Order: sequence, then C-alpha cells, then structure tokens
Amino acid sequence: LVVVKDKDTAVMLMYPISDQARPINDRTKIEYVLVCDGSYATKDGIHPGMFLRDVESIYGKLTKISMSEIESREEAEFARIPSGITLRVGGANYAQAGIYPHGKRETKRFHPDASVWCIAIDIFGARNEKNKSPSLNQTE
Repeated sequence: LVVVKDKDTAVMLMYPISDQARPINDRTKIEYVLVCDGSYATKDGIHPGMFLRDVESIYGKLTKISMSEIESREEAEFARIPSGITLRVGGANYAQAGIYPHGKRETKRFHPDASVWCIAIDIFGARNEKNKSPSLNQTE
C-alpha cells in the first residue's frame, strides 16, 4: 500500500500481495486505486461527495447496497456501473447510506443524504470487460 499525497489530496495505490517481497519501483504493477478526494472523478463525472440520487442519473437505477459484516463498509451497485469500479458509500455524519430491512445487509433503498465516499478501481478486474481500465480525472 502506498499513499500519495499532494497538499490535501490523498490517493491510495495497492500492489499485488505476491509482489510485496519485492521493492516498489517505476515498473511495479498497480492493481487497485482508492480515491476519496472529491477533486477526482470518473470520466462519467462520478466523484466522492456525489449524492447517490445523482449517480443514478449517470449509472442507472441502484441495484444494491451491501454492507460488509466485519467493518460495516457499504458498497453500491448500479445498473450501468462500469466493470472494475466500486463505489463505497455512506450517509451524512458517518451514518449508513442504505435503509436496511431488519437483520439484513443488503438493500435497494438509500437515505436522501447518501453519497459516494470513495471510488475504488480494480485495474485488472476491469480488463475482463473489453480490455479497458476505468480512469479518474482530476477536476480541480
């Protein structure tokens, strides 16, 4: 894991476990990028801080929000989200994004203030679809 910082911007780059014994250099493959800074966006304009209702206008209807069992992280899936992109989501003041049925960890409903907290890009997972990797652009 390498964290790249420039003033207030932070981007996490994750390298393959199999290569962790080797030193990281200019030729090391990046497998996973996690961006939580709102000044970065996908080519479609999705960015951290964007409300889920606005994401639906780009990626289509929300199909599922799921909450992890151990850390209670929430990830949202949409009808037309590109392969390799995962949206970590949450509500205002660190509340849950999803409105869950009692005892469940999946839902198709979200609170009005639910938003994208981070964009995760699985570089190699995305290449399974048309051999293209998703990209991020700095917007500010």
